[in-house]
Parts: sequence; C-alpha cells; structure tokens
Amino acid sequence: MKKLLIAILLSVAIGSVHVAKAEEVLPSGIPKAEIGDAIESYVNAHEETTAGMAVSVFDLDGVIYENYYGFADREDDIPVDETTVFEWGSASKILVWVAVMQLYEEGLIEFDENILTYLPDDYLEDFTYDTEITMMHLFNHEAGFQDFISGLFYPQGTELESLRDAIKNKQPIQIYEPGTVHGYSNWSTALAAVIVEEVSGMSFSDYVNEHIMSPLNMGSTALLPDLSDNESVQDARQDVATYSTGGARLDGLDFMIELYPAGMATSTLEDFRTFGMALLTDGDTQLFNDVETHNQMLEPTKYYGDTDIGLNYHGMWSRMYAVETIGHGGSTAGFSSNFLFDPVNNIGVVVMTNQQNESIYNYEMMELVFGKLEDSELVEYIPEPVPGIFKSMRTISEGPFKLYELTSYRANGQGDITDFWMHVEGAEGSIIEQTQWNLVEVPTSEVIFLVVVIGSLLIGFVYSIITLVTHIVQLIRKRKKFFNSGLRIINMSAALLQILVLINLLLFAVGVISFLPGNQIVIFFVIFIILAILLLVTGILLLIKNIKDKHKRHWIYFITVYFALMTVFFIFHYNLYMFWAV
Repeated sequence: MKKLLIAILLSVAIGSVHVAKAEEVLPSGIPKAEIGDAIESYVNAHEETTAGMAVSVFDLDGVIYENYYGFADREDDIPVDETTVFEWGSASKILVWVAVMQLYEEGLIEFDENILTYLPDDYLEDFTYDTEITMMHLFNHEAGFQDFISGLFYPQGTELESLRDAIKNKQPIQIYEPGTVHGYSNWSTALAAVIVEEVSGMSFSDYVNEHIMSPLNMGSTALLPDLSDNESVQDARQDVATYSTGGARLDGLDFMIELYPAGMATSTLEDFRTFGMALLTDGDTQLFNDVETHNQMLEPTKYYGDTDIGLNYHGMWSRMYAVETIGHGGSTAGFSSNFLFDPVNNIGVVVMTNQQNESIYNYEMMELVFGKLEDSELVEYIPEPVPGIFKSMRTISEGPFKLYELTSYRANGQGDITDFWMHVEGAEGSIIEQTQWNLVEVPTSEVIFLVVVIGSLLIGFVYSIITLVTHIVQLIRKRKKFFNSGLRIINMSAALLQILVLINLLLFAVGVISFLPGNQIVIFFVIFIILAILLLVTGILLLIKNIKDKHKRHWIYFITVYFALMTVFFIFHYNLYMFWAV
C-alpha cells in the first residue's frame, strides 16, 4: 500500500509539473519567461521603420511582459512611456458591444428585436429593403449599409453634431439585404451606441465611464471626439506625433471622430490592457453581473460557412494564428492598435502604435504569442485560391464617393496562408468569407465594363497629353494658320479639359487620403460637373464640325470625341457630379 501510495503521489506530482510547464508556454511555443526577449529582438529587427510602440502580454494572473519602444515625438525626443496615450481606433467598438451586452443582461435589449423599437419614431426612414434590422445584424456588420467615409474625421475645434443627430443626418444607403453578407460599418456600430443612449437614458460616453471604465479604474482614457471627458488624456495627446508605416512624420492628423464610439477611445497602454484583462475569464467577471453573460459574449454570433468555426463574437472578430483569437484592431488617421486574446488559454495582447495603418507590430508580431496559422489545424479548411475577379462588400456603390469601390477589387480569391478564409456560395453569388467583410465574385460582364471604361479613361489621358503637346508645338510654329482651324482649336480644348479632369481626380484622391472635411471635398465635385459639361459640349461640337467638314473628315478628331465622351461617362457613372450629396 505504501509503495502504491508513493507511486500515485509521484504520478500526480509529475503530472502537476507537466501542467505547470504547459501553462508556462505561450500558444506559439515560446516560454512566457522568454517572450520579452523575443519581442525585443523583433523590435530591433524593425527599428528603422518604428516610430513609437507599446505592448502588453498578459493572462489571468497579470502581466507577462510589458514594454515601451521608440518615440511619442521623435523630433522633440519624447520617448514612449507609461504616460503616452494612443488612439484605439476601431478597437473602441468593443466598448459599444460590452455596453450592449450589459443592457441585454438587464433585459433592456433583445438581439432579435427590430432596432427601430429602441429608437424615436421616424428617426431612421430610408431603407432599401423591408427586412428588419436587429442588434444581431449590427454585431455581425450585416445591416447592409454601404461604407461611410465622408465626415468621419474633422479638424480639432470643429463644431460637431451630437452623436444622435450625426447618425440620423448621415445615414448611408442600404445596398444589401440585412443578414445576407457582412460588410464592415463604422456607422452601424455608432448606431448601436445611439441605441445604448436611448435605452440607458445616458450619453454613450457617460454610460461607458460609469459602467465600464470606472469599475475597472481606467482613469487614463477619454472617449469624446475632443477628449474633453478626460483633461489629462487631452493634454497628453498633444505630446504625441504621428508617423507613416515607414516612419516619416505626418503632421496635422490631430482629428476628431464625430461617430466617436466607432473609433475615438484614447488611453495609455495600462488602461487598454486593464480593459483587455477584464475580457478574460475563468469563471469570474468584472464587466457583467453574471458570468454567464460574459461567457455568452465569447460565443460566436456568426460562423465561417456551414462550419462551427467562429467568425464574429458579439461584435469581436476572430483572427486565426496557431490558435483562434478574438478581439478587434483599429486605425485612425495617425494611430494603429490591436487587442487580441485566446479565450481558451486566457492569453491576451494589446499593441498600440503612433503609426498610420501599422501592421508589423499590430498583426505580424502577434505570431510570437499566438503562433502561425500554418501550424494550426485550421489550415486544412483553406482552399486553393479561387480564380476570377473579386470585390469587397465593404464598399460604396451609390453617391459621390462611388469611386471608392474601385479600390476594393482583387485579381483572384484569397491565397495568402497568413489569412484564414473560406469559399462559399451565398445570396450574392460566389463569396470569399473572411473576417470583417466578404469578397464577392464580379460577373464577367462587369469586368469587361470596367476594362472598357477605366482603360478608355487612362488611354484617353495619355492621348490628351500627347494631343495637347502636339497642338502647342503647332501653335508655336504656325500661329496664324493654327487659329484658322476651328477643328484644331476645339480638339486642343477637349484635350486640355481631359487633362484638367485628371488633375482634379488626383487632387480629389489626395484630399480623401488626407482626410479633408466634406466642406472642402465638395469643391472637387463642383469642378467635376463643370468640366463634364464643358467636355460634353466640346465633344459634341467637335463631332458635328468634323462630320460637316467639306474638305476632309479627320479620324483623329473622332478619337478625341470618343475619349472625351468616355470621360464624361466616367464622371456621371461614378457620381462625381453629386456635389450636393457630400
């Protein structure tokens, strides 16, 4: 009996050692004690393109590793430290979904109820489809609204509408039937925050401060567009400069986000990590009255195809590494951040940078903690790249920013093993299902249309430049003879107008990328309609005059007419004349 008892005790002890060792290793296989060295080596390897970065790796027991790198302001030699504040970007959306879950727990919100029941009468009216929109659709970004880019960023000091009024007055067009596809929507998430306001009787910022931030002692976080709900954060933000992915300084990006619940939270790393740790659970919760509500939030609300692999978890997106993680990343005009956690092993990571669209730290470095997708069992689900042309369902298909949809095309289905995706057949046709938004196959007829229209536009610009230069040379050499030809003058005018369209198009693109407010962007649309009218008149005059020419019909002028009319068609097809709708 004594030997048996000793054997049992030894077995238990050995098992305990193995468990302890397993618990000391991260999902990537790197021991917890060594993750700091791994991250520091990683940062050193990317030092040339690093501006400022803060990172925290944690579990239920606390911080495993936390550190600060680079500069909050490189030119003024201000290092990133525990007082530096960063903008969360779209990671702010998790605050919305926690608030919704809290009100659901209180019985004040139902996930399958028509959201209009929570809003004032006639608050939202313009819907393309009769299908009701529910909170579940908002969680999964399936309400069907097109993307929203105009009026997202405003310069500091701008007088903004209330969140309630901004949502009502800036309602995007509904381009998909609710529940059929998912297309990421800032506006829809901010709409969920308005529902929180209506149901709770409090402003969204007050609700989050009272029910989320205060209980967690998050004293270094601000939510409002001007950060006025936390003066210390407001002041600290002035000490942080912003940079490109390559490390070049980007000035003038201290913007306010009017739809602030969708992306304006600003805090220190410690506060963001505190919030992240509160989402981990082993049978306890700081965010809800009942741990069952917490557990429910960590259950999928949307799956990949007909599998049991979660895609969305009550507003949080899955991202696949060697293990499945859930959370949310975010980017503003000058910051990028990411919060991901493995709910099985209760390991979380928060990364914050003062760089625009940063991915080296926010996504690639996560492999040091969570491992690589290629080492996951999920690799077997990834199909071969799907042939064809696909476009994103996070797009704008109507209105003055319709040109935005051209940025969402890709030559074939997903083929990168670093991203998890599935090929499914959906209501819209052949679909690549991935996190945040679907990709849908473009019909052959639409591909041909794009090739003809965009090809004609690009060739027409080159043709117009050559034509204008040729006419200028002719004008210099034979000035009197040049002005005796009405056809030549009209042809030169058409070429000049097309070049002006190109210049305006480029300036418009720069303006959008630079986050110019709507009242400044509108001038480009006014110029587009003026140029379109002048180009249309010029093209028709050239066509008529060339046909009526008694001496000879010049084929080169017919080419000019074609390119001129195709440019006009491009302007009208992509709604670049809708200056009143900005």
